[in-house]
Amino acid sequence: MLCRSSDGKEHVTFADYSVQSDGNLLLEVQTDGEFGPKEALSLVEEELSGMLEVLLSSPVKERGRPSMTIRPSARGVENGTVSFGEASSFWLAPDLLDVQRESYQRFLQRGLKKILAEIFPVKSGGLILDCLGYSCGEPFRSPAECLDLSLTYSLPIALQMRLTSEGESADKNRILEEEVPLGEIPLMTDDGTFIIRGVKRIVI
Repeated sequence: MLCRSSDGKEHVTFADYSVQSDGNLLLEVQTDGEFGPKEALSLVEEELSGMLEVLLSSPVKERGRPSMTIRPSARGVENGTVSFGEASSFWLAPDLLDVQRESYQRFLQRGLKKILAEIFPVKSGGLILDCLGYSCGEPFRSPAECLDLSLTYSLPIALQMRLTSEGESADKNRILEEEVPLGEIPLMTDDGTFIIRGVKRIVI
C-alpha cells in the first residue's frame, strides 16, 4: 500500500502487519523522512478510512471509529496500530436464549390451542365431544429438586371438555362439562433447557 500526499509523492509506504494477542491490528509503515510521526499517521488514517468503511460490519461500526496510534519501532519503522477495542460506545449482543424461551411460550399459549383445534370436536354415536380450552398448573418441584431426584421438570395440563347430544331432536339437557386432566408436559427452564429424568436436555 502506498500513501500519497497532496504533492503527489509517495512519502509513506506499507511495510508489514501483524495481529496482536489483544485483537489489535499492528500496521508498520515506513516514511522517507519528509514526514514526522504525526504527519505520517494522518496520511495513513486518511488512506485507511475508506478501507475500514468497507471491511467493518455494522455491529462493529456501532462501537465507534477504531483508534489509531503511531510509534517508532526498534527497526526504525513507524508502527501504526489500529485498535478495534477502544470506542466510546459498545454494541450489546442480544440474549440468544430469548429465542428459545419465547418460542416455547408461544407453543404454550397458541401452539397447544392450534393442535387441539385440529382434533376437536369429535363426533360419534350422536354425541359431540368438544374442547373448550385448557389450563396449565404450577410445577410440582423446582428445577434443582428435579436434578437432585432424577425427575422431569414439568407442569400439569387439564382440558375443559364438553359432551353434548347431536341433532335437532336431541335432549338439550344432556350437556356435560368437566375438567379432564391430560397429563404433564416438560417445562423449559430459565436457561432454555428441559430436565428429563434428572438430565438437562436441549431442543435444536
